[in-house]
Amino acid sequence: MRMKTDNEKNVKEYFFWPEQISYTLVLWAVIPTLLYQYFNMKWIVIPWIPVALVGITAAIVVAMKNTQMQKRLADAGLIWNNIITQSTDWNTTVQHFIPKSNSAYKTLVHNQYAWIMLLRFQLKHNNNQPGPAAMQALKNELANYIAPERLNDILLQKNSAKQLIALQSVIIKELYNNQQITNQQYIEMLRKLADLYDLQQQCEKITNYTPNGFFSRINLVMIRLFIILLPFGLINEFRKLGSDFVLLTIPFCLLISCVFTLIERTAKKPFDLGLNDSSAQKLAKIEL
Repeated sequence: MRMKTDNEKNVKEYFFWPEQISYTLVLWAVIPTLLYQYFNMKWIVIPWIPVALVGITAAIVVAMKNTQMQKRLADAGLIWNNIITQSTDWNTTVQHFIPKSNSAYKTLVHNQYAWIMLLRFQLKHNNNQPGPAAMQALKNELANYIAPERLNDILLQKNSAKQLIALQSVIIKELYNNQQITNQQYIEMLRKLADLYDLQQQCEKITNYTPNGFFSRINLVMIRLFIILLPFGLINEFRKLGSDFVLLTIPFCLLISCVFTLIERTAKKPFDLGLNDSSAQKLAKIEL
């Protein structure tokens, strides 16, 4: 999930990425060109066709990988929309089956909203230990919906969101045992809880998805091989226009290398279901 101020971070990340990468690309564009132009090392050039073939192959591999990423993003958006829809449906069911005067009504509604918050938090910190500040912020939010003593027990669980669904099941079981809901209503509410848990598993599965390691290595090798060969192929092309045009290799080589490096770094970013703070604010406004 991204903070609003991340617009500035994105500019830095995509156009002024770590200095060691920038320096490497600049040096790799400058050194071969200067060696050819001023040190008479004419033998370093290579034909453009092999370089272009490597570049085309790298572009195809990157396109395939990005297509997979876009499909996963689309699937993730659909899952999250289903979570919101099912949560609203859960609220409607609680309203129909349980009187508002019953204390269980408020508990079931608040637990559902807390489940959305916990699930969002777990997906954001997938396989990463959240910091103390993040945990405290979560506790402050959840304190409005869950009693402190119960909240601490829930947060101690490995999968807190799953624990909340289990708690919902316990509550409706008590309602059924006390004959406050019918057998049909009890089964219906259990079915909806099962649907919510299934959606949670889908979120976790798509977040924990690991791309094919061999495919990723091929992608990395092809892009780096293309960047390595690029200046030698461009020098050969620009020298056909005249010796004065050879130095144009530097800006063109740097531009193309930056584009391919950017694509590679974007493809390596952790997958996060696209849950940003604006979506969280919209969730907060949903009256469950």
